[in-house]
Amino acid sequence: MTLTLTAPRGTRVTGVPLDASGYRGSVAADGRSAAYTVTGGESGPDNVLPFVLAVPGTRLRDCSLRLTDARGVPRAVGRWLVTVGLASPTLTRPLSGVPLAARPEVSGTAHPGAQVTVRDKDDQEACATTTAPDGTWNCTPGTGLPAGANRLQTVAALNGVSAMSEQIDIVVTAEADAGRQ
Repeated sequence: MTLTLTAPRGTRVTGVPLDASGYRGSVAADGRSAAYTVTGGESGPDNVLPFVLAVPGTRLRDCSLRLTDARGVPRAVGRWLVTVGLASPTLTRPLSGVPLAARPEVSGTAHPGAQVTVRDKDDQEACATTTAPDGTWNCTPGTGLPAGANRLQTVAALNGVSAMSEQIDIVVTAEADAGRQ
C-alpha cells in the first residue's frame, strides 16, 4: 500500500518523520508531494502516517491523498482540508523512578515557540515555559510538589493546536527535599 499526499500550491512537504519498521517514506524533490509505502503488509484505518507540511495550526485547503495497493490500483482518493497538527512533546528530565526534590528541574523537547505546561497527577500546573528555537525547554516548579507518588505530563500548545507527552511516574521524597535545603 502507498499513501501519497499532494500539498496545495504554496505549501511544501518538508519531511516524512515516521521511523517504523515496514514503512518507507520519501519527499519529492520539488516538495509538492510525499509518500509512505507500507512494505510489511496492509495499512489499516488506525495507522497514523505523519507528513511535515507547515507551521502547526495552519489550515491547508485542497490537499489530496491517494491510497494505492501494491499493484498501484487506487483504493481511495480524495481532497481534504487539513489542519496541521503539533508533534507530541517529550519529557526527558526528570527520569522516572529516581527520588526527586520538591522542585526538580523538568526539561524536554517540543515544537519551537510552543507554550509548554507541565501538569501533575491532579492536573495542576507544576511549571510552564516557551520552547526555544532549537526545540528544547526547561522549567522548575515555583511551588514544591507534594511528597509521595506523583505523575508528570507535558502539554504543548501553538496556534490553537495542542499535543500531550506520555506521562512519567515520579516520587518526591523527604530525603530528596532535605538534600536541596
